[in-house]
Amino acid sequence: MALKSLALTPAEAKDTYLGCAPCDAGEDNGPKYPWGTELNLEDDSLKKLGIEKLPEVGEVVNIMAQAKVTRVSASESQSGARRSLALQITDMAVDNPSQSRESKLYGNTTENPLT
Repeated sequence: MALKSLALTPAEAKDTYLGCAPCDAGEDNGPKYPWGTELNLEDDSLKKLGIEKLPEVGEVVNIMAQAKVTRVSASESQSGARRSLALQITDMAVDNPSQSRESKLYGNTTENPLT
């Protein structure tokens, strides 16, 4: 599965957030991605995912997710056709770069019968 960038182009950012005072303050202050594409994981979710040590800001992590389709929509008007799809992530895994390679492959090595 190839990953696709959701980053806003400068034109998309300008069209989408036109008139947003904090966004008009400069190029570096505006949003880089569309609203609703950011996941926020709190303590309970982090525990379920087995993330004990938080990664550094700016570090890249891999996620795999399963989502349930919660809404589909298609419409056509004089200005053109529009489609949308809403997904609720129901299950996910995060590749935590802070864990050792052995821990990623075999889990907690103190409980691993192969060691």
